[in-house]
Amino acid sequence: MNSKPNPARSAVWLWATVLLALHSMLAASSSLRDSAVADEPFHLARGAGLVFYRDFSFAVSHPPLINFLSGLPLFSVSDLSLPDPELMLHSRNMDPSDRRNAFAVLLLEKLNPDPKKLIERARLSTVALSVLLGFLVFIWAKKIYGEKAGLLALFLYSLDPNILAHCRLVTNDLGAALFICLALYFIWRLWKEPKVSNLALAAISLGLAELSKFSAILLYPLYIVLWAVLLLKLKKDRPGLQWLTLKRPYSLLGLWGLAMIFLTSLFVIWAGYGFESGQRWNFAGLVAGGVCRLSRISAQLKCGAIQFLEALPLPPRTFYYGIARTLVLTEQHENALYFLGRTGEKGWWYYYPVLFLIKTPLPLLVLLCLRILWRKEIKGRDFLSAVILTAPAIVFSLFFIFLNRKEIGIRHLLMIYPLLFIFISGLARAEFPGKTSKKSFVVVLLFWLAASSLASWPHYLTYFSEAVGRSKGGLKISVVGEDWGQDVLSLARLQKERNLYPLFYQPYVLVSARTYGLDYQDLNCEPLSPGYYAIHLTQLKRPVHNPSLSKCVELFKTSEPTYKVNGTVWVWKKEAATSVPAPP
Repeated sequence: MNSKPNPARSAVWLWATVLLALHSMLAASSSLRDSAVADEPFHLARGAGLVFYRDFSFAVSHPPLINFLSGLPLFSVSDLSLPDPELMLHSRNMDPSDRRNAFAVLLLEKLNPDPKKLIERARLSTVALSVLLGFLVFIWAKKIYGEKAGLLALFLYSLDPNILAHCRLVTNDLGAALFICLALYFIWRLWKEPKVSNLALAAISLGLAELSKFSAILLYPLYIVLWAVLLLKLKKDRPGLQWLTLKRPYSLLGLWGLAMIFLTSLFVIWAGYGFESGQRWNFAGLVAGGVCRLSRISAQLKCGAIQFLEALPLPPRTFYYGIARTLVLTEQHENALYFLGRTGEKGWWYYYPVLFLIKTPLPLLVLLCLRILWRKEIKGRDFLSAVILTAPAIVFSLFFIFLNRKEIGIRHLLMIYPLLFIFISGLARAEFPGKTSKKSFVVVLLFWLAASSLASWPHYLTYFSEAVGRSKGGLKISVVGEDWGQDVLSLARLQKERNLYPLFYQPYVLVSARTYGLDYQDLNCEPLSPGYYAIHLTQLKRPVHNPSLSKCVELFKTSEPTYKVNGTVWVWKKEAATSVPAPP
């Protein structure tokens, strides 16, 4: 006998579809208004190397999964030109970064006349991953707190400016957020339903998370903490249970279950690197490079970790070398940083806390505070679910605050946002008998969030909350993660509209600015010729090693520009010198 369709349930799925469609439209449409950003050519080059050459030596700076997925849309480019396979084979002895850069130049400058098309196709992969993450947020919140909570979590996700900023770029931050959240979701499923299938999915998804970004290595110590909380909770509720010999149906939740998840995930990682064997990397060079000579506690911890990874007798060696290399790079950034009016190469411990507060929409911060304050009013609240949603945010945040000096934007904390959306969605189950004003206040906050997000379209990378005056005030505080060179296309349009010729400009991104229609001459202020001078905000705020650019920065940085292109590119007009006749 067929059951009758449930109109209420159908409406929930309809609204979920609408929200995901809106998210896709905002992402895709804003993507078309941004030129290639600084990191995209290198992620795409790695992706092409993995897809077309099956060359896992490209997976040193980042694990292969997300870059591989970014490279797949290139199959749709019928006139794609690729380097000769023999050249790729002989280049394997190069430094990984130099090889990646050289391949990016070949792919996006030398061999393909329209690199813009390659970037736009590859961005579709990230948008698709973002839709999957939104769906996961909806399903997970729905399972914990109900259908209304699922829609609330998806609403927060679909319109969040930081998600929208990074869900349309050829980078691995959004993809890593997806697979990290997926791994945590299946751990939660295993806790709720201890079955062999859920154990297998938890193990596989953990391996996929590790293949998405090296920071996912933090899931291993996080899982140990989560398992300790789980076992303590089980032991409190059922005093007769033992940690090593838990009886059915809890046998899979013992320490043996955690060990199986870890071991299987390591196998998945090895499979993700094509069952690599025999590859050798110079771990000793990383140690001798200087990190072990630093006296900072963070440096010494990383030095010990690198030596441990060198001694670890597990394949694939490229994966463990990549982690070791990342530990070195996160101890001191190769270029000077800028934050709160200060520059430096060592970073500041308060960078991520402050950035989170000024980049997260104000209504979202208020909702988070309400979720904590009103926790007792939430019907059917679940302690273990709350732990698995909030503990990762704490662990990842602590790592980036104290152990990561590569402070280059909110994207490093992107994985905590989906978890916070699900946690906040518990407000949908809050009960306030006779107090409709509280529910009305939540609705007002949601309208505020939507209005703030839509008003920021399409410039999501430069989004800041109203607390600092949005992008106008925020770009005085932070520029490294906001000006990625995405406004070259807008600069080209301004040039045509205002007749900015001749234009002197120093490219900031590998993809040629001429691809986006910008007509410029190389920036040179000695002598200072009549015309227009365009300089990126990042180039103005951070010390640069280019003498010609440094000279121009010194000449212009204290004067008000003639134009500001979305706040990230400043343009000055230099008039021709007026000759004064000599007195008789």
